[in-house]
Amino acid sequence: MRRHLLLYLWVIALYVVTAVTTLVDVLPVPPQLLEVRNIAVHFSAYAVLGALLAWAVGGSGQRFDRREWAVLLLTALLLGLGQEVLQTVLRNRAYPLNSLLDLAVDVSGAAAGLWLVTRARRGSMAAGASSGLIRIAERNQDE
Repeated sequence: MRRHLLLYLWVIALYVVTAVTTLVDVLPVPPQLLEVRNIAVHFSAYAVLGALLAWAVGGSGQRFDRREWAVLLLTALLLGLGQEVLQTVLRNRAYPLNSLLDLAVDVSGAAAGLWLVTRARRGSMAAGASSGLIRIAERNQDE
């Protein structure tokens, strides 16, 4: 349950920060860097979201098949779509091209987060298996 709580808190934080930053520019940058900042913020926020999604639903060491990857990425896409709708409502105008770019960056970030957690799990499982084999070999040498 704690794993899900972190995920829920992150989603709430994403939406609150979206609402605040849509109304007030809290990270002012020169105009030529505005899009770079937006891409970096979206990618990193959704990388964390993807990692938390994988951690929340993955249990202990579960590897995801293609269907599960698709469901997790669709979840990230829908959360990103909700974020774009919130921005559109608060701004009182739409930026469809920017929203599509933001959604692509969101899903890319989520995929990166999912991939990192999957790789970390695979590495820890391999390390655990190899350390278990080492212990068995040491036991056999002692006998």
